Amino acid sequence: MASAVTAVNSGMSVRRAAKEYNVPKSSLSDRVTGKVKHGATWGKKPIMSSIDEKALIEAATSRADSGLGFSKGNFLEIMLYIVFVLSLKTQIFNLQLVFDT
Repeated sequence: MASAVTAVNSGMSVRRAAKEYNVPKSSLSDRVTGKVKHGATWGKKPIMSSIDEKALIEAATSRADSGLGFSKGNFLEIMLYIVFVLSLKTQIFNLQLVFDT
């Protein structure tokens, strides 16, 4: 996509660049006109880093390997603890946790 944008900025038509670089014409046009910012990606940004996610998965796996249960509620409880301890900025909607009493 970046090569196609560069080609259009160098004078090539959007239609020709889309065909040569095998990218959708409308997507290329959106990037050239500024409708979509350079470097934009689809989807939301992750809440946790991949390192934190791996640590959470390792904790769940080690509990499972030792025969301990790990419910969805437990998993979400630990995930929220990590999010709040790391002071990650996030919005979590419709999340209901069941705490063991």
